Amino acid sequence: MLSLKNAAGQYIKADAWNFFNVCWMLTLLSSSIGRYMNYSYAITLIAFFIYIIRTRKINFNYINMLWGIFIGIFPLLDYLVHTPEFILVDILGYVVSLCGIFAVHESVRRYDGLILFIKFRALMEAFFVLLQQFAYPVYVKFAWRILGTWNYDAGGMALSISLSAYIIVFGIGAFLFCRNRKHSFLYLPATLFCFIALIYTDKRTIMFVALALCMIAYFINCNKKTRIRRLFLLPVLVICIVGFGILFYRAFGNENAIGRIIETLIDFSGQKDITNNRSEIQAVAWRLWGESNSSKWFGIGWGEFKHNFTLFKNTSQVHNIYIQLLCETGIAGFVCFVSVQLVCLLSSLHLFIRLFGEDSSRRNLIGFSVTGQLIFGIYGFTGNPLYDSTCYLMYFMMITILIVVRRSCRLERRHL
Repeated sequence: MLSLKNAAGQYIKADAWNFFNVCWMLTLLSSSIGRYMNYSYAITLIAFFIYIIRTRKINFNYINMLWGIFIGIFPLLDYLVHTPEFILVDILGYVVSLCGIFAVHESVRRYDGLILFIKFRALMEAFFVLLQQFAYPVYVKFAWRILGTWNYDAGGMALSISLSAYIIVFGIGAFLFCRNRKHSFLYLPATLFCFIALIYTDKRTIMFVALALCMIAYFINCNKKTRIRRLFLLPVLVICIVGFGILFYRAFGNENAIGRIIETLIDFSGQKDITNNRSEIQAVAWRLWGESNSSKWFGIGWGEFKHNFTLFKNTSQVHNIYIQLLCETGIAGFVCFVSVQLVCLLSSLHLFIRLFGEDSSRRNLIGFSVTGQLIFGIYGFTGNPLYDSTCYLMYFMMITILIVVRRSCRLERRHL
């Protein structure tokens, strides 16, 4: 315990881990609303060093070492080399992300607070998305004060409606895979509330991922006999979901996530563009990548795409992190990132299968870690999660959970 003495001569004992946890939560909150990010990053880094001093340990394993090497080269070194007007805050979030995966000397149950925060944050975001939809004048008054500045891209209590949807779908994953036994009756209405809000974000990819998560949880959260019965009911369930989607589309049009999914399927069958002109942006990225042998192998430089793209005024990202990585970091950066990403995902799946028979916090946490990694990876094909601090901070939280559960299983094997 750390002992801090106040003016009255009393001793205040603060747990270094709890301090780091709180700072991490504040960083997630400040990055999503776009305020006080510099301060939250600095405080989280200070909390990390306090934790390291307190425990006198830094967790080293092949996962965090691989991520450390990747982030050390891309974006830190690459950004420094290619950007004359180097601004530390632009990449400081990646440094903060590493703190969590190097400070994991705690038990699995010590992460309950982070899971609770993700659930609460998702419910808050869902509430403000619905408030924006049905009581816009009231919403604007809240949003103006909380976000500090106002723009029409804002959604819920985040800088953009895409970010709102991302936060909400993470909350859905937490409700589905990290259910509290004492309040298990609340998870269904909470999940439904988040789903209703997600519909009004108009984000089809995230809505599709959320539906997939519910289908997975439907088959996982039951015993073997029930799972077999549910497997036979799968065609009926799919037909019901598709039928509901078509009826919803006919009733409310395409101004919602479900309507946009149905319209995308219709456009795809008619061989129309379903990318919202993003194929043009991605074509520019491909062209920049192929300009020279140097750009093919090492890219044009981290963050340089926005300086070379003038097709659309308000676009600075490719809306596909894999194509943008290839463009900015070349084959070297792309292979590094995808390799480490797949290693983490496969390791998480292996642990989840191994712990599947357990009814424990470890099984719930690693299940949530798998869902979070899948959300990040799938959304990466249509969005910019690697370039949005809230998105990649939440992703690295999933990697932290993976490392924690791996450490717990390793310690268990040693005691056998």
